Amino acid sequence: MAGSSFTRGGIQDTVAQKANDPKFRQALLADPKATLEAALGAEIPGGVKVKVVEESADTYCVVLPHVTQEGAELDDSALEKVAGGMGDKAKCSAKMSSIINISAG
Repeated sequence: MAGSSFTRGGIQDTVAQKANDPKFRQALLADPKATLEAALGAEIPGGVKVKVVEESADTYCVVLPHVTQEGAELDDSALEKVAGGMGDKAKCSAKMSSIINISAG
């Protein structure tokens, strides 16, 4: 899976498929990044944090997505994607921020 890309929805689907397994849930709560890497079969980049919030029967969690401030400078990784024309080649839209590039270790 070297150089694989996973959308947030795809990652969520993977977690949802395994959510009924008590051992997976416990591992995901204890060490979210390592458990997600194992489930995806790929390494999550060092700068990416993984947080897990467990819903209860009477609570629904909503993720408020990150919004880049207008005029903010792009980091090197984001700049390479824009400069390299990745958006045109991959036919990406403004939802590019919802793609996480993960490469196999």
